Amino acid sequence: MKEYDFVVIGSGIAGLSFALKVAKHGSVAVVTKRKGADTNTAWAQGGISCVTSDEDSFGLHARDTIVAGAGLCDEAVVRTVVTEGPERIRELMQLGLQFDEREISGHRELDLGREGGHSKRRVLHVRDVTGKEIEDTLLRELGRSRNSGIELLENHMVQIRTSRREMVWRWPGEQAPRSQTWSSSNFIRHVFSTLRQNHFSFRKRCAAKAESCATIAAKIL
Repeated sequence: MKEYDFVVIGSGIAGLSFALKVAKHGSVAVVTKRKGADTNTAWAQGGISCVTSDEDSFGLHARDTIVAGAGLCDEAVVRTVVTEGPERIRELMQLGLQFDEREISGHRELDLGREGGHSKRRVLHVRDVTGKEIEDTLLRELGRSRNSGIELLENHMVQIRTSRREMVWRWPGEQAPRSQTWSSSNFIRHVFSTLRQNHFSFRKRCAAKAESCATIAAKIL
């Protein structure tokens, strides 16, 4: 039986970004039920809202998001996503993603769009196929990184089987594995609840930050 240090379920922007970063810490399997490019990410058209211009600010972006959320947003999460957004954009561009640009007064700059709910122009896009371009960029990088311990398992389904109702996992930098056992029949619900609860502590421990969007990534026995 082949074992991996990390199993990432899904090959969209969150899963692939996480896999590329965590590969520095161990072997990675990216599991997807169809082809790698068959994701929701690939169908996203509009773009990514992010503070990249001098006329914008994190405060304005957070305020716009919270107002548009009509009381449903977790303010701490909003501010984390907004402030970490520019670094995520730089990472995508370093991998070769080219967002649309325009020429203003003889120099090139990002062609930022403004959509509903935004008080400033802050939407980066690649024509109307932004998600597909992001997906293709990450898959190309994953292809170059396969010798680094990343394996893409296409047309696979994930089945968690255990007779002990026990989940065992270890975050990067920790020597001893963690484990938790449940006696109820709702084992799977407990597994995913535990992974969500530990996601942010994991992000602080891992030298390569995961995306703000939580990705299920653990070694499940």
